[in-house]
Amino acid sequence: MMRNRRTFFRHIAAALVVAAAFGSSPARADQGFQNWINNFYATAAKNGISQATYRKAFAGVKTPDPAVLEKAAYQPEFKHKIWEYVDARVNPYTKRIGQEMAAKHARTLNALERHYGVDKSILLAIWSMESNYGAILQKDDRLHYVPRALATLAYADSRRSKFAKTQLIAALKILQSGDITPRELTGSWAGAMGHTQFIPTSYLLYAVDAEATAIGISGIRCPTRLQRPPISCGRTAGDPAKHGVTRSSRRPMGQNIRARRRRSVSGRPSASPARAARASAIRRCGPN
Repeated sequence: MMRNRRTFFRHIAAALVVAAAFGSSPARADQGFQNWINNFYATAAKNGISQATYRKAFAGVKTPDPAVLEKAAYQPEFKHKIWEYVDARVNPYTKRIGQEMAAKHARTLNALERHYGVDKSILLAIWSMESNYGAILQKDDRLHYVPRALATLAYADSRRSKFAKTQLIAALKILQSGDITPRELTGSWAGAMGHTQFIPTSYLLYAVDAEATAIGISGIRCPTRLQRPPISCGRTAGDPAKHGVTRSSRRPMGQNIRARRRRSVSGRPSASPARAARASAIRRCGPN
């Protein structure tokens, strides 16, 4: 708990420092951040990124994004109790919208289910959880310019720096492909993009044009329509399928369990080590 608290306040402090650096003058460059961007090009070049692509990606980027650091310090899935988190995302509204989306995109979802073997209800659930069926993408205050966001994390968040650098290279590759413009390269504070919020590396691995898949053609990446539901669902279906989570496999994405409470010598409930829990306290519910 104390470690989490220290991490939280460290990120808040970093965000305040960044905000103070340019809060009164948004156009004023942060020299340290500019130096980082200039120096990182050597790494980008080793990964095949041209100077033209790099200049285009960072044109007009003068300062870190303070909102990125604030959001990095506060992730709801780690701050809310589990049932509060679930109730806020699984409710009559999300169920109704999910049914509407299932009907609206039935042709594509059915085709993806046939092609990848991934249950369409799983795709709808992921779509709901990640972007509220795309509603978040309509809120400019929730979106960030991906190269700036990832550069901010690489520059100012030591815990996420390695991750951010890897994702930044992948984002630059997406931009360099010529199928997307910098203006379209928006996403979450951590660089996740589109309706189902794929990080850039996952996008490069799994992205397909789901509209082509729906008519029998697979394996075509289509970043130009990154924000359109069929393309997002095509990427999403490819991810669990590659990891063996399909309707015909015996590797479910989730499983109901029943846990027995263990007691300490004093008679009070106590937490079990994971190994002991797997060995004796956890039982699957329903058929095997």
